[in-house]
Amino acid sequence: MTSWLGSLRPGPRHALVFVAAFAVLFFAMSREANMFDEGIIYGGALRLLDGQLVHRDFYSVYGPGSYAVLAGLFALLGPGFLLGRLWGLLVAAGIAALVHAIVAARTRPAVALGTAALATLWMMVSPTYLAPIYPCMALTLAAAAVLLRPDALRRSGTLLAAGALSGLTALFRYDAGFFLFACSCLAAVMTALRGVPGRAGRRMAIRAVLLMGVGAGGVFAPFGLWYLVHAPLAAFRHDIIDYTIDYYPRMRGLPFPGPATLLRQPDQIAIYLPLLVVAAALPMIAQEWQHLRGSAERAPVTIPAGLLLGLLAGVLYYKGAIRVSVLHMMMSLIPATALAGIVLDRWTRGPAPLRLLARGAAAAMVLIALSGLRDSLHLFRVYPLRASWLWPAEAAGIVPAPARCAGWNGMRFALVADKYARTAYYLARHSNPADRVLVGLARTDRIFANAMFLNYAANRLPGTHWSQFDPGLQNRRDIQQQMIGELARGDVKWVVRDASPPMDEPNGSALSSGINLIDDYVDAHYRPVGRADDVSIWLRKDMAPAPLDADPPECRLAPA
Repeated sequence: MTSWLGSLRPGPRHALVFVAAFAVLFFAMSREANMFDEGIIYGGALRLLDGQLVHRDFYSVYGPGSYAVLAGLFALLGPGFLLGRLWGLLVAAGIAALVHAIVAARTRPAVALGTAALATLWMMVSPTYLAPIYPCMALTLAAAAVLLRPDALRRSGTLLAAGALSGLTALFRYDAGFFLFACSCLAAVMTALRGVPGRAGRRMAIRAVLLMGVGAGGVFAPFGLWYLVHAPLAAFRHDIIDYTIDYYPRMRGLPFPGPATLLRQPDQIAIYLPLLVVAAALPMIAQEWQHLRGSAERAPVTIPAGLLLGLLAGVLYYKGAIRVSVLHMMMSLIPATALAGIVLDRWTRGPAPLRLLARGAAAAMVLIALSGLRDSLHLFRVYPLRASWLWPAEAAGIVPAPARCAGWNGMRFALVADKYARTAYYLARHSNPADRVLVGLARTDRIFANAMFLNYAANRLPGTHWSQFDPGLQNRRDIQQQMIGELARGDVKWVVRDASPPMDEPNGSALSSGINLIDDYVDAHYRPVGRADDVSIWLRKDMAPAPLDADPPECRLAPA
């Protein structure tokens, strides 16, 4: 098969990889919504459609990119859970195709195909496809592919495009865009100064940085200026700088896994793989560095693949250095996977011991990735109707549909836990479309996360600026006082209180702040009207609730 694939032109080859990755990721996908991470993006898209502005009108640790893309799709095609998932799958399949394109230009077809397959496996291990790190990964790889073109440093259009991709990345995650730009500039400067002697090399380096800066600014500056005209800088500074520096490490930080954890969960070895791959690539990078020396002033100057991919894998490791997990390490792991494919291909061309080491390393990486699929395989074995691969059969009536309560058309294809489905159904059927809903917790002195997806599931906008619950924010006195003011001024009639046990992580999210102002306010001004397991709906006391028996038995709440 690889010989047939190798006979195709690059474009069709990359397209085939894209289609194959999309199909695999779709059929391996669970239909169950991620109540927090996906809720952030779906809820943010609804807020943008309502005319709200990120940071000014709602707290967010992300840029506007993911919200804007989904809001645009909703505006064109109508809101839909599947639409958001398809967008996420397109991005993920694009990542696999870009890995293939970068590696295929430097290795044999079989190695490129295997590397793309491994990248696809990593995304199956961490399938949060709407997380902004996914478009950031795709744009990072696109920038790498552009900069690795032959003689890229002499091509003005190439440098402008690489900068523009950094600026676009920043619209999804400001920090990722900054670090991509820094890596691109560093690789260009190092290559120019090493590859072209004297003043000509310095001129080439300065020109490259300026052109990439123009490209990045041309994309990001219009948004930045527009934002400054319409919103205070303080809101941006709080969300992106103050919280990240003052609270995120203490409240969300996780320790690096030790030997005992790695034995129990071999997929956690992936957290260390970028560092191991970069270390293994150092001899290749040194060899590339030697070959750069002594180019003539007009000779082609190409950025070495090992240098650029090594910088990306090393610098982007920052993303998972605090919130240590495979998902948060993906921005580093994917460039490292591409780099590993190139390194292992070189090893297979060396002496017998090196060839044996290459095969062993490749097998180990595949086994590490496969070990991370245990949870997905368990889900499909125990709850097969939640798997996307059975959805076409369900739509055709071949297999029975799983029990579900969907209050509006935007929830087609989606599945959520029964308690959340019943809650969303009641809100969708018995509140007014203009009503806002605060999706909170049963107690707000200790916070891990909240079920933000409920706002989308009920098709109701969040009730306050602080709808995304993060430890160190909503369990603070000043933030709770702001939220109480919003509840009173905004005429928020509905509050959801979720008593689900929070995750017990070894960080500040496990500690109580002792602040319960929101709880006391809701107790005083709202009353419970129904519950589903440990989730209850509270309505303002001057409002009359709808009778619970007005809903079908399978979607009915229990009395409060």
